[in-house]
Amino acid sequence: MAQTCARTLGAPIVQGYGMTEAGCTFAPPDGAEPVPSSIGMALPHTEIRLVDPESRCVS
Repeated sequence: MAQTCARTLGAPIVQGYGMTEAGCTFAPPDGAEPVPSSIGMALPHTEIRLVDPESRCVS
């Protein structure tokens, strides 16, 4: 669907992620080829952590 929209609009379609209260915190770098299903890289000065939902272990 994203590829169809990109062709129709003549612009790349990318995904990003951010909480309403925090703004966008992940985005693909400008000029980078969009990767389907990727939200991009963490923006500068953004701390991230990965948590296993079963064990609650932090990576």
